[in-house]
Amino acid sequence: MSKNDLAKKAKITKEDSIKIALEKVPGTAGDVELENEDGTVVYAVEVKAKDGSKQDVKIDAQSGKVIKIDNERDEQDNKKE
Repeated sequence: MSKNDLAKKAKITKEDSIKIALEKVPGTAGDVELENEDGTVVYAVEVKAKDGSKQDVKIDAQSGKVIKIDNERDEQDNKKE
C-alpha cells in the first residue's frame, strides 16, 4: 500500500495524532509516519518523554485510539539478543 493510499484511509490528521500521542506520553514529538501495521493504518509518533526515554506511540489513523506504545530502548535490547 502506497503512502498515498494510507493517507486516503486516515480519518485523523498528523496534527491530531501528535496531540493524542502527547496526551499519553508527555514530552516532545519527533518524527511522525503513516504506516500499515498488520492491515491497520496507523500514525507512528516518536516522542521523547520527559524522563529522556524515546517512545514510539502507534495511533489508529481511523479511530484515533492508541494501539500501543513501544519504548525504543526495549526494542534496541531485543535486537542485541
